[in-house]
This record gives sequence, C-alpha cells and structure tokens, in this order.
Amino acid sequence: MPAQQPIEEALDTQQLLQVLTALKKGDFSVRLPLDWTGVRGKIADTLNDVFELHAKIAREFVRVSHTVGKEGKITQRASLGTVDGSWETLVDSVNTLIEDLGQPSNETARVIGAVANGDLSPRMALEVDGQPLKGQFPHGQNREHHGGPAQLLCLGSDPSGARGGH
Repeated sequence: MPAQQPIEEALDTQQLLQVLTALKKGDFSVRLPLDWTGVRGKIADTLNDVFELHAKIAREFVRVSHTVGKEGKITQRASLGTVDGSWETLVDSVNTLIEDLGQPSNETARVIGAVANGDLSPRMALEVDGQPLKGQFPHGQNREHHGGPAQLLCLGSDPSGARGGH
C-alpha cells in the first residue's frame, strides 16, 4: 500500500481577503502567517514580501520628503536597494522629480555665488534640456509683479521701477 501524502491545508481565503483589503487601504503592516507551508506558505511569503516593500517605499518617501523638502539637501535621492520593473521606475521617477525641481535652485545659487564674488557677467539659463523653465511663484510672493521673468532675473533691479531698474 503506497504511503499517503499529507493533504495540504486549504488557503484561508477570508484571512487573505482581510490582509489584501488592509493593503488596499494603505495599511502596510499586515502580514500573513509565517507558519503556512506548501503552496499557501509560498503565497504568504510572497505577499508578506510585497507588504514589506510597500512599507519600505513609504518610509523612504517620508525620509526623502523630509531630507530634501525640509532640510534642503537637494542632492539626496530615494533608494530601495536592488529592485526591478515598476518598483525601479517608481523610485527613478521620484529621483527625477527631485533633480528637475532642484535644477533652478542650483542655477540660482551659481549666479548668486558669482555675484557675491563680484562677477556680474553670469546669466541664468532659461532653458533646461532645451525646454523653457516654467513655474509659479510661491504662494503670496510678488503677486502684483508684472515685469516678466527677465526682470525677476535681473539681480538688484526694483520691480516697481522706482530705483531705475531694468
């Protein structure tokens, strides 16, 4: 008589639905049991890895948001270690956003640094990668100004024209 193979326990679909619903709602702390075996154990391990990756992304984006946005360290970039596919695309997109937003600040710092050293010849680039710079003024700043971007880039000019600016 052949030896009976153990019958694998059924997947607890109710528990699976609960953790997937929690994930959908943004709760990345949920996990499936670690003691599941066989195919359902592989499913649990795989989903737990996905949950952990979501949690890691959330922590990393909070870190980068604070470091770049609050501390002004515009050279910081997000990293998840070795990831592939859309995970890599997600991180690359955030890093590209940081780089693109930092470019005008870097350009401004370059020109102001030169002016501070007495060199009035540098000009700010009005294009990046062949595209014109676009943007909005920060909330509440210079809302009445109608002189155009060229006037704003002339250091030392008075936007009202009262001091004989450009």
